[in-house]
Amino acid sequence: MFEWIGSKTIAYPEGERPLERDPLERSPVGDDARSQIDRGVSAWFAAFQRPIWEKRLAIKIAALLAFIAIGEAAALVVQSMHSGPKPYFVEHDPKSGAVWRSDRYALDYTPDSANKRYFLVKWASRVFTIEADTEDTLTREIPAASAWTSAAATKELETYITQTDPVARRVVDTPGLTRQFIENSTSFSPDGRQAYMIVTLVESVGGKPHPPKQLLLTIDSLFAAEELRPDEEKDNPLGLRITHFTVTPYTGVSPGVTQ
Repeated sequence: MFEWIGSKTIAYPEGERPLERDPLERSPVGDDARSQIDRGVSAWFAAFQRPIWEKRLAIKIAALLAFIAIGEAAALVVQSMHSGPKPYFVEHDPKSGAVWRSDRYALDYTPDSANKRYFLVKWASRVFTIEADTEDTLTREIPAASAWTSAAATKELETYITQTDPVARRVVDTPGLTRQFIENSTSFSPDGRQAYMIVTLVESVGGKPHPPKQLLLTIDSLFAAEELRPDEEKDNPLGLRITHFTVTPYTGVSPGVTQ
């Protein structure tokens, strides 16, 4: 029996022929080299790619939690406009003895400037403070601030904390980041509907403070006690609602006219 191999002819005894090698069978040398390559790729991924992948995943999870919490808070605000107990007057007719519930809401208290300032500072502190417990900041404080917004301010706050000052991403990018909120002064427009708040923000990383930054917050608000949710009576008893706000660097001049 003859077989061509390259340009040579090899003769085998009658009925004998070497076993053919399975083309899919790997040689021991090839297996060892491939194993070394696999280990090298795994080590490279663990050293360089895994940290980046895990970091991006953490940012996405933190941002998602913040969005969910803010969305839930906004939904509760909308729901509260159509449900929940509201204070009311009971009226009666002395002659007939008839008694009925009035459509007028009972507003027993008119907030003064000090009351307005207290609740505005409370709201702003929740927006700008970054606690050492960043999860509390993202899932409790910021959503609580969002629950006090209505109209344009709800979208303005969402844009600020996701684009202008993306807190969820920053606390992941910079472990140990905290931020202290300090109110320097608050004044009001003549009609009392617009507040001008000068604040100082001091960021620290690992306890080491960075240079402070001053901002001017211009805040439009109103009080709507009739729209209070049952769970809001202790935290926001006067029904403060932020309807519009802006954040700009403080230049040394406040437009407010009354303290």
